[in-house]
Amino acid sequence: MRVLLVASECNPDWPSLPVVGYKACRSIADHAEAVVATHIRNREAIGRSGFGRATVEYIDNEYVARPVHKAATWLRGGSSVAWTINTASIYPSTIAFEWEVWKRFRDDLRQRKFDVVHRVTPMSPSTPRLLARLRHVPVDVGPINVCLRCTQEHTANHQRHSE
Repeated sequence: MRVLLVASECNPDWPSLPVVGYKACRSIADHAEAVVATHIRNREAIGRSGFGRATVEYIDNEYVARPVHKAATWLRGGSSVAWTINTASIYPSTIAFEWEVWKRFRDDLRQRKFDVVHRVTPMSPSTPRLLARLRHVPVDVGPINVCLRCTQEHTANHQRHSE
């Protein structure tokens, strides 16, 4: 199986989402012919750790990511508070990242050189998924970072209100 793994957050040296993205992509690459599309900021760490059999393509959306990150850090008053602002600030960077992925791989996708596109990160259910609109190959999105208890409560409330 030929897989395009899309993971802007994919870094073996960083905690939380970046290391989860890296490990997920690396594991998938052990079982499939994989190309990983990740952000250029991950190049150094991936270069040190390697990526097994996968080919890695580095995507540069710094023309959006850098100024948005700077503005979000200022709005948040640092980098360890106001996580809602952080999540909202990811939106333009994610759009730019997926646009750059599309531009880089559109011919390969149109020619069906991949059997599936798997968007691994970001995992927030509130971030855009532009690549999910592809018509050339199936797109898998996930994992999605969501509270199972909250999802169950929402479903129960929805069922109660619809009765």
